[in-house]
Amino acid sequence: MGRSYILGTGFYVPERIVTNDDLAKWMDTSDEWIRQRSGIERRRYAPDDVGCAELAYQASVRALGEAGLQAGAVDCIILATLSPDYHFPGSACLLGSKLGLPGIPAIAPSAPGSSTPCARPTTSYGADSSSASCSWVPRNIPWRSSSRNGAGMLRFCSGTEPGR
Repeated sequence: MGRSYILGTGFYVPERIVTNDDLAKWMDTSDEWIRQRSGIERRRYAPDDVGCAELAYQASVRALGEAGLQAGAVDCIILATLSPDYHFPGSACLLGSKLGLPGIPAIAPSAPGSSTPCARPTTSYGADSSSASCSWVPRNIPWRSSSRNGAGMLRFCSGTEPGR
């Protein structure tokens, strides 16, 4: 039976910080109301022209660097998201293009956290930019939205190879 291990990880968050007080300027809420219900004080929002694939690309560059690999070592991309750049082609395909890897398998499940290693090495991503698509009404939705992502370089092994 095979197993996988983590070669490297990376993350990326956009620069723009949106506080609860910022949200209170746009909608009927307050810092206290949000903190009582979630503990959230601030969140990060991606610019309108930055999509899921770009967020994942930034994280993947860091994950590849930590793993000591070049993008060409990647056999498959799995990018799980609820906020793809487009419905077709999937954000995983766009990420492959950004990494200079057109034509490798690129899987884009539409549920964050649903990525599973399937090749070696595989890049597995979770990326979301729900701030770009959230409705500002009702007030119980927007304060939960943000832009964030992470990347992991995984290697599938036979079980006899050493892991980390």
